[in-house]
Amino acid sequence: MVELTGTAPVSSELFALLHRYIVYIIPQNFTNVKVFFINSTEVEEEELYMIEVAAALSAATTAFNAIKKGFEVGRDIESMAGDLGRWMGEASDIDKAGEYAKNPPLFKKLFAAGSVEEEAMATFMAKKKAEDMRGQLKQLIILTRGMGAWDELLATEGDIRKKRQAAIYAQKEKQRKVIEITAIILCVILVGGFVTWVTGALLKSQGII
Repeated sequence: MVELTGTAPVSSELFALLHRYIVYIIPQNFTNVKVFFINSTEVEEEELYMIEVAAALSAATTAFNAIKKGFEVGRDIESMAGDLGRWMGEASDIDKAGEYAKNPPLFKKLFAAGSVEEEAMATFMAKKKAEDMRGQLKQLIILTRGMGAWDELLATEGDIRKKRQAAIYAQKEKQRKVIEITAIILCVILVGGFVTWVTGALLKSQGII
């Protein structure tokens, strides 16, 4: 058998035994096993997630700075429509990341609780920064164009969020459900195999089989 790298979860003896079974018995080419149980892959998932949130915040900050600079030099809102649209899209992504962080996959809760906490903190900080930008943007628009312009901007933002929900978020949520269902089925198979393996080893040790 191929030996995989990784350390056993410390949450319980059962998880430790199960993890040891997965690490030393399951062949290395079982991609789903690596995704959900091997620490090195969990780190890669965490880094990917953190990069997405960081990228959204960076893009939102860039767009906001361009908008703020535009107000400083006297540009009108219409000429900054592109930057406003980009900021709204990235702000929507940050909010959605916060929703995902509040409801992480079951296996991540069990086997990567530390990364779940880090992701939650990262999205919380990103949301706070986005809220600060929103507050400044509201003040700038109300001061230059009045409350009506801000209300129109909120309506536009709502449309952008609906479009992103239909085009991006819904697809990701479907993919996530498929992965979770696959993981549950895989876990049931692995646990059943683990129990069979332990039972067989005990029966052999007692000379029954």
